[in-house]
Amino acid sequence: MDLDADLQRCYVEAGFYAELRGDLIRHAEHQFRLSHTSDKKKTSERELLRRRWNRAGPDERLNIERRLEGPPLPSPLRHIWQWFFELSDARPSGGMGPACIGYQDIAAWSRLTGHRPSPWEVAVIRDLDRLWLSIIPDPKAAPAPAFEDDGEVGGDALRKRLDRFVDAFS
Repeated sequence: MDLDADLQRCYVEAGFYAELRGDLIRHAEHQFRLSHTSDKKKTSERELLRRRWNRAGPDERLNIERRLEGPPLPSPLRHIWQWFFELSDARPSGGMGPACIGYQDIAAWSRLTGHRPSPWEVAVIRDLDRLWLSIIPDPKAAPAPAFEDDGEVGGDALRKRLDRFVDAFS
């Protein structure tokens, strides 16, 4: 096994896929935020939008569908998205909530499934995991900001988030 060749391939992949990686992260963040629920709000943003869609007219339905869809999932990285969810479904508990997906978890998953992720793909899986952990399991996390019909962050939601931020550092 030529380690230098593997590292060189990893750098080439990272450069070639850098923009797609950013697209995947944006897609993931949008989907994770739609799925997030807080202690106060037991319903996810996705579920609230789906309920609103049922009562909406055709124009509003189109806006809701766009908000539900969010940034597209880049097709060349779809396998990494699927791999992340396979790993996440088997995620161990860390005592205070979900634990991160570690290298040992990825290695065991790789042996059991026969998938052979490159070092770059492992790095992207770990990026997705850190993003997921920063959004989903924290019950004290602020929910995703409420959006207006034009897709902009609503003024009231933004003011509430700013007030919580100022209170935290006062």
